[in-house]
Amino acid sequence: MNVFHNLTIKLDTRSYDIRIGSGLIASAGSACKKVGLSGRAAIISNTTVAPLYAAQLTESLQQSGFETHLIKIPDGEEYKTLATLGTVYNALLEAGIDRHDFIIALGGGVVGDLAGFAAATWLRGIPFVQIPTTLLAQVDSSVGGKTGVDHSSGKNLIGAFYQPALVLADLDTLQTLSKRHYCAGLAEVVKYGMVLDANLFAKLEANTGQLLARDIKLLAEVVAICCNLKAKVVEQDERESGIRAILNYGHTLGHAFETLGNYRDFVHGEAVAIGMMFAAEISRKHGFADAADRDRLIALLQALQLPLTPPEVESDKLILALSGDKKNRSGSIGYICNRSVGGYEILKQTPIELGMAYRDALPVISENAAMELVELSLDDIVMEVVPLPLPITAWQNDNNADEKLMSSTTVADQPDTLIVDDPMLTPTIAELYHKQGFTDRAMEIYRQLHELNPEDGQIKARYLELGELAEATFAQNDVPDKTDEGKLSPENQAKVTVLESWLANIQSLKQAV
Repeated sequence: MNVFHNLTIKLDTRSYDIRIGSGLIASAGSACKKVGLSGRAAIISNTTVAPLYAAQLTESLQQSGFETHLIKIPDGEEYKTLATLGTVYNALLEAGIDRHDFIIALGGGVVGDLAGFAAATWLRGIPFVQIPTTLLAQVDSSVGGKTGVDHSSGKNLIGAFYQPALVLADLDTLQTLSKRHYCAGLAEVVKYGMVLDANLFAKLEANTGQLLARDIKLLAEVVAICCNLKAKVVEQDERESGIRAILNYGHTLGHAFETLGNYRDFVHGEAVAIGMMFAAEISRKHGFADAADRDRLIALLQALQLPLTPPEVESDKLILALSGDKKNRSGSIGYICNRSVGGYEILKQTPIELGMAYRDALPVISENAAMELVELSLDDIVMEVVPLPLPITAWQNDNNADEKLMSSTTVADQPDTLIVDDPMLTPTIAELYHKQGFTDRAMEIYRQLHELNPEDGQIKARYLELGELAEATFAQNDVPDKTDEGKLSPENQAKVTVLESWLANIQSLKQAV
């Protein structure tokens, strides 16, 4: 067992610890005993997670003297219903679970919400432990005591605030997540950065490669930051009567998309990601943020490989879904906006006003979300051909060499070879820039590549193709000026910032191999 972080949610007699680390399932029995739990443990899991971790958890509990009963439910948001809850009640009754026993939620957000609500309502409340096995559950749904099930008219309409006795976030479980569910969890991480922590948002921008590689040390840090942010909010507003509503950033429209898709079109994090894009555009429209903030969000979500195509929804059905939102109070919804990056505003909107805002934002979001980052595998990155350094004599004999490059170093200081200072100087990087619409930057890379490899006809041809330049451009050494970053629009500069941080991660991967 390796505990990287141990946080405490301070709620008087309902306080509890959140442990973030590796190997926590294997030591769960002793952890449950240390917090004073006793009797029998009813493990509620689903048909996907149980085969992976239920045996390990059962063994740990039994070694600590607990009798165990495994209750499996189907996997999927569509099963987070009163009907499924009824089957859980029947299993608890059959196992003889009483007030001296406890429940363990082993799974993602659906399992945690449903098992927590079962614990809150079985015999008017028995203790329970959260062992979240998805990133989304570890950073969000397992913390704070929200439990419940869905209704056909809306998500989480039936539930209770009921705090767990302990949360064990075992980072090892994230390695078995599908790419889709892992990336969906990253959307909830982005949420925290967008409305609560600009430094976290910047950290995500700078480390997308490591995040997608599921680096355990980075994940431990990120999960701890998110849990700490949520802990501070929950400690101020346990039952969501005020500030806790800010954690619903992206969720109002996201929940509506889930409901209208019958919980099959999107997984939760995907719907939230699309909801956040609209929240960022609505924030811009109301003057809380600018287009650069919106585009930083979109670019980060794209870099984290989330699907961002807005769903096709009919206006009347969207308004009806929004009317059923649990945050709807007397016909008004407290819609969460971002103030720049790292801050928030609460905007009062009726479902009709919000439906109109969605309609107005749709063309802008659809256009911006169409810019997609090029996906590269690690093999693509490692096998990229980096130009070899050339002998200095090659430069001395080249009558067309750039005099400024040669004059930057005295003859006495010149090494035997000219070393390329920028290890990202490759055709792949040039094409990435071109793909994003920054052709001047792509041409600048190809210009430098040509200077290093004047005999490479492909590099020369691509440069000419991009710039539609005459053959004399190279012969006369008449090259375009570098792109003036100051002339970029705020939106494009935001995209460049995210792209360059992503490219820096490629370099980190290269160095690690």
